[in-house]
Amino acid sequence: MSNKYWRVFLGIGLLLFGVVALLQATNVIDVQGKMWGFFFAGLFLLGGVIFLSVLASDRKQWWTAIPGFTLLGLGILVGSSMVSENLAPFGATFFFLGISLAFWVIYFLQRERWWALIPAGVLLSLAAVTGYSQVEESMAIGKFVNGGGVFLLGLGLTFALVAILHGRKNGTTWAWIPGGILIVLGFIAGLEETELGKFVLPAGLVIAGIFLIGRAFAKKGTADE
Repeated sequence: MSNKYWRVFLGIGLLLFGVVALLQATNVIDVQGKMWGFFFAGLFLLGGVIFLSVLASDRKQWWTAIPGFTLLGLGILVGSSMVSENLAPFGATFFFLGISLAFWVIYFLQRERWWALIPAGVLLSLAAVTGYSQVEESMAIGKFVNGGGVFLLGLGLTFALVAILHGRKNGTTWAWIPGGILIVLGFIAGLEETELGKFVLPAGLVIAGIFLIGRAFAKKGTADE
């Protein structure tokens, strides 16, 4: 899609939103109910498709992935609450997934933009937390791990991925530091106040003690030789 046409479609969409907002403000219409919900969901989805069509025709316009997938996520958020009450609680999950997907696409289209991995991983972690919070009670998994731990683990794995994929090439080995810290904090926070939590710290201390003792004897044996 050429720059001319996507700007026209975007302008029409903004015009529609402006007119509806003006009519709502003057009490001419009341934007309540499923009909309006589907209307706005469709408008968001259409806007997302327009931006992504620009990306499909010209990959150099990588930035269009951000508004494109964000609008798709927003459309799914609004539409899911209209389709089923069971899907409504997962609206935020769909929204965060949509924005996260935008940055994953940017990275895979242009690998030199390694920075896109960070917002992609952070937003994916937020999506995991919001989704996890909805199924935690129904699946009785809250006794094994909590949402805070899931989020910190997600952040840690994100930085670890940056270090693994681009550590040598782009000098991002520094990412191991926040990645390692966040992963450890994720395990601690995730298992805190759970049935497994009371065993984690003691087990960690025992393992650390054995490791240090082993290292000490190994160095002593080397020195004696």
